[in-house]
Amino acid sequence: MPPKDSWRHQTPGLVALAAAGLVMPLVVAYVAGGYEDEMSPLSPVNGRPVAQSAPEPARAAAGGQGGGSTAEGASHSSSSSSDSLSLVPPGPGTSTGSQPTGSQPTGSQQTAAQPTGAATTTKVTTTSTPAAASTTTTTTTTTTTAAAPTSVLLNGTSTVTVPAPTTSTVTVTVTVTASPTCLFLTSTVPNLLQPGSAITSGPCPTSTTTAAPTTSSSTTGPSSSTSYGPTSGWHSGASGDSAASGAFGTFRGKPIQVTAVWGDTTAEEQSQVNALDAYDTFDGDVDVAIGGLVKGDTWAQAAQGAYVERWRTAIRKIASKRSSKPGTVYVRFAHELNGDWFDWKVTPSDVTSFKTAWKLYHDLLKQEYPAAKLVFSPNSGSSTNVPISEMYPGDDLVDVIGVDFYDGWPSVTDAAGWAANLDTMQGANPYGVGAWQKFAASHGKPLAFPEWGLRAGDHPAFIQGMHDFLAQHAAHPGDTDLGGKIVYDVYFDIANGGNSDFMITGGHNPTAAALYRTLTWGL
Repeated sequence: MPPKDSWRHQTPGLVALAAAGLVMPLVVAYVAGGYEDEMSPLSPVNGRPVAQSAPEPARAAAGGQGGGSTAEGASHSSSSSSDSLSLVPPGPGTSTGSQPTGSQPTGSQQTAAQPTGAATTTKVTTTSTPAAASTTTTTTTTTTTAAAPTSVLLNGTSTVTVPAPTTSTVTVTVTVTASPTCLFLTSTVPNLLQPGSAITSGPCPTSTTTAAPTTSSSTTGPSSSTSYGPTSGWHSGASGDSAASGAFGTFRGKPIQVTAVWGDTTAEEQSQVNALDAYDTFDGDVDVAIGGLVKGDTWAQAAQGAYVERWRTAIRKIASKRSSKPGTVYVRFAHELNGDWFDWKVTPSDVTSFKTAWKLYHDLLKQEYPAAKLVFSPNSGSSTNVPISEMYPGDDLVDVIGVDFYDGWPSVTDAAGWAANLDTMQGANPYGVGAWQKFAASHGKPLAFPEWGLRAGDHPAFIQGMHDFLAQHAAHPGDTDLGGKIVYDVYFDIANGGNSDFMITGGHNPTAAALYRTLTWGL
């Protein structure tokens, strides 16, 4: 959808891995040698910037469905018996990252002298299920690289020499004294065992992610949607001042279950996510949109890890604000990436770099805040000439598919109009909500509408059609087969750029508002 007002400020903190329990790892290693802006000011509540919109005729021609003009999981837990973290060859700018607080058990890590630069910790590839209590050992492997022969300290108990320059595999056997046990690699270059690196044991994240060892393909079959975990059912809510104040709940006669904020204007706002502060007493679900890039940034630089520290800071801020709350946090990285109005748009020349950067962000989110869900969030209409099937990062790197959908192009003024546009396609891309539901189902992913609403007039038929669609495809409490099922929706109750056509409270769009209040939203 088009750009939004500033209303996204919230600050998250780091959810550290529990450090209790694990002691005395025994390490045995085998090695064979080396390896491998300008945005408008933010609104006080939501922090959403007002991006520059393309002329509406151009947007309509492009099929751009947006808030009015142009702009604007629990973690993906795996039911597999193994955990894998692909190792990405380092490139310029990858030696970044500060070691997450609490990612290692206290006293467990004894790292050799670190080279200049901050260290980052990542979960090591495991070839067996994380060890349970009473298990004697578990074996893990990781590919390593060394520019020259060097000694690497593993678990503080054994040193192994890594010759150069051939590919090496290190096998680590760990004595288990707590349940469950996982291994972590601490290195100044993410995912790279090198001089000064260390592998330590520690409690596993509450949920783990299975990542493919190679770049994900959107053409692969759907992954099991049970990886999302049992759901509490379809949650419904709103964004904007009315959501933060509780007025929207009063308006509809039911408190909101989910809200949305944005951290996507300046680099400062993207890292601090101050919009969350307005919801410090809200215990429900929160959708947080993080732009990923700012003016002057590129996806090519992002793929090399240039913005990892900004991303890490934002994730830790989100976690600090929300990890103690019972609600689910949904992170929409690079939302509306298929539109041409944001700095993080993905053009044909960006696709490969974008998908590499997405994987970096995915791995970082699962490392720093494993309880959060990562949302692939396109606009309903595309304007960057990239098929959604090519842009999609891959089933193993996405928890939820969240689509921004607004009335308009064409406007829905009656039930026949809704039905006619339900399953429409924009070339090879989904466009109508029914087409997006089929796309999500084909990938075995839950569906969400983090932004939706009016923008083209007081059209109760649009509200009725959206409600009936959400209710028909709603996830229900306890569901585990979530492919194509709705897990949340957020009505965009914001005067976007001063345009109140989006709003449904405060006397705006009164006929549609009256209908909205008679319907049941969420389970």
